[in-house]
Amino acid sequence: MAIFMPDFSPIDVKAKTQTVADRNDQSKTVDRLVPAFSGPGTIADMQAITIPLANDRSTVLNAAVANEFRVVQGSNDKVGALNNAMQELQAHSPTGVGDNKQANVDIPEFDLTDFTLSQQTYDTLSKTNDASGTSVLSLFKFDTNDPKKVIGMAAGKTWSQVTNIMKSAVDQASQNNQLEMTTLQGLTNKYNQSIETMSDLVSKFTDLNGKLAGNFRPLR
Repeated sequence: MAIFMPDFSPIDVKAKTQTVADRNDQSKTVDRLVPAFSGPGTIADMQAITIPLANDRSTVLNAAVANEFRVVQGSNDKVGALNNAMQELQAHSPTGVGDNKQANVDIPEFDLTDFTLSQQTYDTLSKTNDASGTSVLSLFKFDTNDPKKVIGMAAGKTWSQVTNIMKSAVDQASQNNQLEMTTLQGLTNKYNQSIETMSDLVSKFTDLNGKLAGNFRPLR
């Protein structure tokens, strides 16, 4: 499992010239390894740097998870709408007996039994296109007095074309939904790891500060 580790490179130690006092209180210049950031370089400095970094990462990941969750919801809604539209259309498939039934779906401009699309299906079909970008609605012939009432197939169009386009759209939407679900799961795992990391850092700094404080208790 990958664990987030803050980048400590800005506070790496380096050689620096300092003036110090020797045992005889005489000043002298020496080279000492000191933290590159200004200040004494205490545990508090490390805590002040790492905890905000971990918290910021958790905040960013939390926002990413929330956004991806909305994307997944939209993807689920799209798959559901396409499946509903598919079922509604199948209920009006050209009828017949035996081979004649199959032949009817391949007849250009077939005179369908009139039916009216629900508003949801009408909206879904208007957003569903074939490979050339043509809306599924263009495959139908509609009543001039009712834009949602189907009275037959459009010129040169067959019911099979409608079925093929809808099946392709459902398959594509389902694949995209699976990818979005995988992305959401990955972001959720990273967010949980970031929370664990921050909790671990807080716990370790608390324990270390407690041990340091215990070392300065007066001797009895």
